[in-house]
Amino acid sequence: MRTDNVVTCADENEITYDKLFWLFIFGSVIGVLMEGTYCFISNGNWETHVVSLLAPLNTLYGTATSLFYFGATKMKDKKLASRVFILMSCATVLELLCGLFLRNVLNMRAWNYDNNLMNYKGIICVSFSLIWGAVSLAFCCMLPKINSRLRRIKGRGWHIACIVLSIIFLFDFFLTWKSIFRWSQRNEGIQAETFLEEIIDYEFPSDFMKERFIEWKFIK
Repeated sequence: MRTDNVVTCADENEITYDKLFWLFIFGSVIGVLMEGTYCFISNGNWETHVVSLLAPLNTLYGTATSLFYFGATKMKDKKLASRVFILMSCATVLELLCGLFLRNVLNMRAWNYDNNLMNYKGIICVSFSLIWGAVSLAFCCMLPKINSRLRRIKGRGWHIACIVLSIIFLFDFFLTWKSIFRWSQRNEGIQAETFLEEIIDYEFPSDFMKERFIEWKFIK
């Protein structure tokens, strides 16, 4: 009995790619559903806020979910308040870096907190950081249950599915960011220089990108 407990504890403390991958997918999908539900309640219209060209994923939420699990597991021996504050800060920094990248590299913005109290360039704000804090608290408190669910998706079949889906999503992410870069370049009047860029311009024109990435706007 003691041996089983030691094995279970060691398994829960082990952070594997498979665990982070499934949490990333779960968080990405839940993020899309949450954003859509919020828009439906607020505006009466369903909006699909994805950050993926082909799959229904919001990769920012997926990355944050994996980050929360990684941090909550690594800091499980720290005080709850410390864990929540650190995770909240990391999520806020992640949001800031993504926003600055969009603003300074692509000349775009995908969200806008200009009307929120104590915001920085409309990219981060206190109210949303507190939301990250609430999610961090829930994640830390639910870590044992999360590990219990993760134990159910172990085995050869799940591992193979993880590898196959990783390859598919890797292609999707490459195509997504390549298409977003071309979208930004087209907005600046830069013509396609390679065959791949010509294909992207034909398959994913600006009108398609505007409809797919519904809240993404050019700053100028």
